[in-house]
Amino acid sequence: MSYKKYITKICPNCGNQGSLTIWEDDMNRYLNGANVQDAFPDLLPPMREQIMSGIHPQCWSKIFKDDDDQE
Repeated sequence: MSYKKYITKICPNCGNQGSLTIWEDDMNRYLNGANVQDAFPDLLPPMREQIMSGIHPQCWSKIFKDDDDQE
């Protein structure tokens, strides 16, 4: 099993493209139809979101900061 760098979609929040270095087998599971939480059980939700939508973890924190403040 090996790590591989994947380029993610352009972030709709900041307009920048990102990348993640993840297990190649995990990405293959995702690309073959596994749900993101099943393919990447060890990744935090913001990193899974980056894989799906391109939103960077930093942008995720900014977007959902108000939600955390209301708890």
